[in-house]
Amino acid sequence: MRKSIGSTHSKIQNLLIENQKCIINTDIDGILTGLMLQNHLNWEAVGFCDSKDTIWIKPGLIEKIEDVIFLDIYVAHPNLKCIDQHIVAKDSNHGLHLAKNPNKQNPNLERLRYASPNARDKSAYAWKYPFGTVHYIIACLEALGHNISVNRDDSIINGVNTFDLILRADDAARTTARNYRENALDWWDWLKELGGSQTKEIAEYCSALDYSYTQESYDTLTRVFRREYGCHTNDGNFSKRLKQNNCTIDENINRYIKDVAESLNIPRLNLNRQYTAYNGEFLLEATYNTEAVNSILERNDLFSYAYTYCMGRLAAKGFSYTLWPPNGIPFEN
Repeated sequence: MRKSIGSTHSKIQNLLIENQKCIINTDIDGILTGLMLQNHLNWEAVGFCDSKDTIWIKPGLIEKIEDVIFLDIYVAHPNLKCIDQHIVAKDSNHGLHLAKNPNKQNPNLERLRYASPNARDKSAYAWKYPFGTVHYIIACLEALGHNISVNRDDSIINGVNTFDLILRADDAARTTARNYRENALDWWDWLKELGGSQTKEIAEYCSALDYSYTQESYDTLTRVFRREYGCHTNDGNFSKRLKQNNCTIDENINRYIKDVAESLNIPRLNLNRQYTAYNGEFLLEATYNTEAVNSILERNDLFSYAYTYCMGRLAAKGFSYTLWPPNGIPFEN
């Protein structure tokens, strides 16, 4: 039974439809999101993106780029489809403009959040969506009537339960326990209103965790990602392995994705062994250099961007962006 969706959430029906092709991120959030959408909407992961300079695609499966939905990465062209959770609006007017585009789905556009460093402004960067794409997707799927069922007591290596694995995406557990608790609890309430029983269970489990437990879970999963699967970052990113192995899914990556799927008790992703890489140019700019940022946002060769930091010293390199590969991304039949 599809639940009643208010006007705030009506956009989720535009992109979350069956039998779509998607490109997912190369970290744990991307894997979890891809698995959920494959299992509940029969989506096909046809490639990966490292959110920086490289896209890997299965050869011969896509006719045109408009057929693909990018997950956990914002693509700038208005005709291209994406579901992500980053700050992409420079101000309120920009956010309202982006929110009108049916090809862009992002909780920071649904609840307007933009790149202001003023923490007293409840629409500013300090109050942005603080979780992973997978948590948003689970709530959206439940809003559309899908039954999401995750057994919390299932575990992967070292006894980490499945909820802790899901909450590792974008460090949701530690964010809720201490780092941004007031904001996190507010967003969990929003997700619970959007989603159903599984979203509520995950949210309430996360909200009750103490920080020492979330840190222990974080450290355990970091060891698992790095030692068991050869990932190069704490969030389980395997893009470096793809680059080192000439765009080949090696046994470590294959086992990693299989183990995550088994922990959720759902089928694994259908992967090719060999992919084709397309390399763009990843660059950084200060978020407060508004003239430079405005110029970048108007570039025809802008592929993706995000405001990753707007406050403190990290704002000096807080606007990250990627320019298209020099020859584009040629899709073939």
